[in-house]
Amino acid sequence: MAKFFPPIPEDFNGSLAEERIYELFKKLPDRIRVFHSYKWMASEHYRYTREGEADFIIYDPENGILCAEVKGGGISYKSGQWWQKDNKSERVLNTNPWSQAKNASHFIRRLLKRLSPNVSIPVYPMLWFPDVIMHGNVRFPEEVPKYAVLTKDHTLNPKTALESLINVWGRYKIDQGLQIKLEPGFSENLPEILLPSLELIPASNLSAEENDRQYFRFTKEQFKILEFIEGENRVGIAGGAGSGKTIIAREYAKRISETGDNVLVQRKR
Repeated sequence: MAKFFPPIPEDFNGSLAEERIYELFKKLPDRIRVFHSYKWMASEHYRYTREGEADFIIYDPENGILCAEVKGGGISYKSGQWWQKDNKSERVLNTNPWSQAKNASHFIRRLLKRLSPNVSIPVYPMLWFPDVIMHGNVRFPEEVPKYAVLTKDHTLNPKTALESLINVWGRYKIDQGLQIKLEPGFSENLPEILLPSLELIPASNLSAEENDRQYFRFTKEQFKILEFIEGENRVGIAGGAGSGKTIIAREYAKRISETGDNVLVQRKR
């Protein structure tokens, strides 16, 4: 079974097609790594920022990396625009799906070059339209290689899907002649490269500051209780754990001590 990142999908954004492809990828071989809904952001020469999202980043140590954009329903390309059609209507896609996949592949390529300069691995864009059947005479825009587009025929079973992906890699390699050269441990380290771990530790004085603010907030909320017990000889205060009983007792003891009286505080555990 392929390994997924994250292990549990956050959301398919209402795309049943994307969900079906996800389920199909589950049955790919163990060596495959799949990064779902991969969000990225890149600064271009510090002048502007480009960001995007790849539906799937598919890594196979034997073949390379594919950045896949998945679109369900009917798909068409007219007058320089991509269209998507469902049972009710047809709409223009706000973003060119090929550009989405291509931009993601550019980002991954640059990221690997920066963080793993000794690694050589092909990174290619692809499209997957799992609801359509493509006839032999279909002509795509000149920027889109026909072999980089998969359709319903390629979703019949995991074996067919894997063979289709490998064929995409193979055709790209014929066209571009890129070879794979991996460092030891690269497959294991790739998730950390694409999804780096992060832990931010609060400053040493932050906890005390937060406690002071929390204490001040509690005394404001319980001001009426403190005013009520002023001058009383005996008062019982009930409340669940964390309700602020100790804070009230501490504040009341502080007020008494400020008058010059001795205070004895007993705490029973």
